Amino acid sequence: MQYGQTRVLIAFNSIVFPDGQTLNIGAMNGVDKEGYGGFADKVDNHYFKVFGSAFLLGMLSGEINIENGKVTFVSGHQGFNTSQTVLERVAGEMISKNLNIAPTLKIRNGYRFNIFVTKDMVLEPLEQNR
Repeated sequence: MQYGQTRVLIAFNSIVFPDGQTLNIGAMNGVDKEGYGGFADKVDNHYFKVFGSAFLLGMLSGEINIENGKVTFVSGHQGFNTSQTVLERVAGEMISKNLNIAPTLKIRNGYRFNIFVTKDMVLEPLEQNR
């Protein structure tokens, strides 16, 4: 997955019928109800991890102050001492790692889809139970 991706591509290799028989279909693509390739349902971009880390770094470096429930941003802050610069560096590395977190796409149970048929399929005739 890449940042900004909202669809997951699916390929089906076989169909299993209720009676246990299997039909090999050889990597046919899954499409949504409108016929677009792949499935799109729920996307988690992990914004809390990304922006939460940046907020934490701002608090540690003294650029963000929280007093009496009010958040203030301090610009041009130079830091308290040299040990804080080490902490800022570690937090900066943590943020850069969190910026590379790929989105998570979740396809929920019951998602309706179609299989885009790309070759002939031979199916056995259904038996009529009377």
